[in-house]
Amino acid sequence: SAEWHWRVRLSLTSNWGTYDNPFVEMQHQTYAMGEVSYAPHWANGWKAALALGLDHGHVLGNSAGAQVTISKSLGVW
Repeated sequence: SAEWHWRVRLSLTSNWGTYDNPFVEMQHQTYAMGEVSYAPHWANGWKAALALGLDHGHVLGNSAGAQVTISKSLGVW
């Protein structure tokens, strides 16, 4: 439907550290994010969205987060 939109992003990294502080072994990190938004035609430019993100690995550790967004489009001036 034209009222619903979604996106998914995924990044995989392999890291050796820095020149001044190299890792003994290669470290891996995974980043993932999914978002869904709903903008019904009857809502006059209002949109609601929910996004969830996950980080997993040894470089930055494991974490998760969520974001809720409510926005209003004012149109073109």
